[in-house]
Amino acid sequence: MATRFRNFMEGKLYHVDVSPEGLRVRLGEAMFDISWHAILRLDFVTVGVKEQGIGVARLVSSDGRRLAWTEHGLLGGVRYRPPSKFTVTWEDGKATPILTIPKGLALSAVIVERAGLAEQASGVFVREENVAQPAPVEHRSPEEVLRREDKATKRKAQLTLLVVGFAAASFLWSVEFAAALLAYLFIHEYGHVVAMKRCGIPVRGIFVLPLMGAVAMAEDEATDQWHEFVIAIMGPAFGAVLTLGAVVVAFARAGEPPLVIEIALWWSFISLFNLLPLGALDGGRIVTSLSYSTHRVVGAVVSVVLALLCAGAAWLLESWVLGVVAFFSFIELANRLRTRALIQGLVKLGVQPGVVRDAMHAAWEKMGRLCEPGSSRAMKKARGAQGLFRALRGLFTGQLDKRRMRAGKIVAAFAIYIGLILFFLAAGVAVVVRFPPPPAAGGG
Repeated sequence: MATRFRNFMEGKLYHVDVSPEGLRVRLGEAMFDISWHAILRLDFVTVGVKEQGIGVARLVSSDGRRLAWTEHGLLGGVRYRPPSKFTVTWEDGKATPILTIPKGLALSAVIVERAGLAEQASGVFVREENVAQPAPVEHRSPEEVLRREDKATKRKAQLTLLVVGFAAASFLWSVEFAAALLAYLFIHEYGHVVAMKRCGIPVRGIFVLPLMGAVAMAEDEATDQWHEFVIAIMGPAFGAVLTLGAVVVAFARAGEPPLVIEIALWWSFISLFNLLPLGALDGGRIVTSLSYSTHRVVGAVVSVVLALLCAGAAWLLESWVLGVVAFFSFIELANRLRTRALIQGLVKLGVQPGVVRDAMHAAWEKMGRLCEPGSSRAMKKARGAQGLFRALRGLFTGQLDKRRMRAGKIVAAFAIYIGLILFFLAAGVAVVVRFPPPPAAGGG
């Protein structure tokens, strides 16, 4: 069975299938095969597109077949054009369509490994028997490049988003309410950050998403479902402490000023909303981690159902926020399933993970055009490559799925989840009962 690498657009007309025998390539109406032993050379060149340079991999076979592609995730601001116009010109003047392939780095690395190519010079791979002594080439990993990231740039982005978010909330409600809302979002996300650090996951930072909320961004993913649950639940847990404080203050001050009541109610409502088992909300992630701990198929089915429920709720409630959550939930699920299928295909193909990883390092340096060390473009493309390496971790470690929770932890996690829902529900009801809204004035 072949593993397919599709073109980003027009995937049915332009794609590359990798099989034990070699490559089957479709370029529009043309379809041809390239056996592994026929591949002579794989190198990388820079092609100018709309006054920007992109890194392109080029393959040459002994029968004159040629193939060119790039990693779609590293294109940056280059707008994709149809393959008929998105081309690379070879030394003899002939042009070949450039495929823009998600995980195109992996395709480059698999070809190097399967065809038995060796790096003759930086970014130039030829058949191993034609290399007297491969040149020792040191390749940087995405993590090495990102370690030099300018923290001031990240802080600037965080501050800009914070100011925009505060201004938008102040315009819609009030300055006081906007401050309370952002304070809650920060405490909530800080709970996720604490959990990430306790689970040994590097944290990039907290970023406000204007009119949507905030997000705590990690540099890596959890390797087991228990850590996945802990990271998801700690945000609402920190929020519960803050909400309890607001309710206590409201009761102690007899609801004065009225803003205290409003804050307590909104914090309870936001937390309840976030704990709904929908899509990429914390509640959805919690339920997903529990379901995947029973069986992978159960987890996949539950993920689809939660995304569909989120889309349905967005339509019924006419909520664009839920619509965005549903959209990204489907994207995340599709990427997860495609990546798992790719890893399974490569494992069945029998590739050597170490060779693939080393070849990917060489490919991403060229496709990402990291000749501009420290630049914002280099950092963005390093993050894109880091995400791909992280997605293929199952191939490199041999652990395809995250470790499941044991039965005792599943029960405990479910109890904590339900307990938090009941707490926020009780907090909101208590405030409403103690401080009922004044009756609407009647007409007469």
